[in-house]
Amino acid sequence: MQKISGFYFVSGTSKKQEAFLLFDDKGFLTVTHRDGRQLAGPESLKQVSIASRLGNTPRIVRFPGDGIFETSDNDGVDACLKKIRPYHALLHILESRLRYVVIAFLATIIFVWASIQHGIPALAERVALAIPPESNRMIGQGALELLDKWYVDVSALPTKRQEELRGKFFSLISDADNIPVRVEFRDAKDSFGANAFALPDGMVVFTDQLVGLAESDDELIGVYAHEVGHIVRRHSMRNILQSSALAVVLVAVTGDISSVPALVTAAPTLIVRSGYSRDFEREADRFAIQQLLRHNMNPMLLGEILMRMEKTRLCVEGEAEGSEGCQTGRESWMDYLSTHPGTDERMRLIQEEMSAYRRTASP
Repeated sequence: MQKISGFYFVSGTSKKQEAFLLFDDKGFLTVTHRDGRQLAGPESLKQVSIASRLGNTPRIVRFPGDGIFETSDNDGVDACLKKIRPYHALLHILESRLRYVVIAFLATIIFVWASIQHGIPALAERVALAIPPESNRMIGQGALELLDKWYVDVSALPTKRQEELRGKFFSLISDADNIPVRVEFRDAKDSFGANAFALPDGMVVFTDQLVGLAESDDELIGVYAHEVGHIVRRHSMRNILQSSALAVVLVAVTGDISSVPALVTAAPTLIVRSGYSRDFEREADRFAIQQLLRHNMNPMLLGEILMRMEKTRLCVEGEAEGSEGCQTGRESWMDYLSTHPGTDERMRLIQEEMSAYRRTASP
């Protein structure tokens, strides 16, 4: 029989009584008052809850009926439990050894990094592919309304010209992974300039400025294929979900993006104001290159208009035409700060994909 001193609290009261906790050799626990009166037990160890040791904080032993025994004699409790529960002090051993603390800290950092770098994106992709069409339609429509209200005007392109381009686009791809693709044109001279956008519901928006920048319709078809790649890979929705780890989990559990009202409300703004990651841009580039090659079109035309778009962007940002900043095709540290891969990198990707395609297509 082993005896540990402490205090006993009766259920429902804060009054404490000086008492002893008795451990017998058969694994039964009893609480007695200092005057010998029995306050709780005897109870089997299986029926009693004993808190794990954490530093030097008082140990709590909870009996059936919510009676509580509290003691600061952690060593005494450990000695009594050692014969019955050999590994009960594992948590205390881990938290009291510096090497284990350091290992746990590093493991936590690695886990958090892996979750952010790989876990969240993987889950976001899975969730984005499972989101119902109605949710995609709602968010895409909201993004287009936001564009029309604040950023773009009605297209100045003749209707005949718009229909001509739509016909050429749809002859390449009219359905992106069971999502019907639509094309709209907008004037964005005071906002985005020469650009194109893909929305979750299958809408691709071309600006008049991009149409004017292109030297051939085939270049625009290359951009169209790139934007369809964003749609097929659900990049808009994945981008939104990755911005909120909690949203990813909630949508994964409920299967309904409307279960996260704040995300639904903010999604159109995130789509309009956020760029895609480098990995998403590479995925869309690869999709476009493969589609163009399958239709016997030259993917280098996509690279040429990308270079022209970059040159236009740099010059619009305030650098004089013909200056060093208005030239493209330069690898620099600025490329690594951009959400888009550098144009040189994208051109190399096009060449690599073309070479790989020729190797697989050759007899």
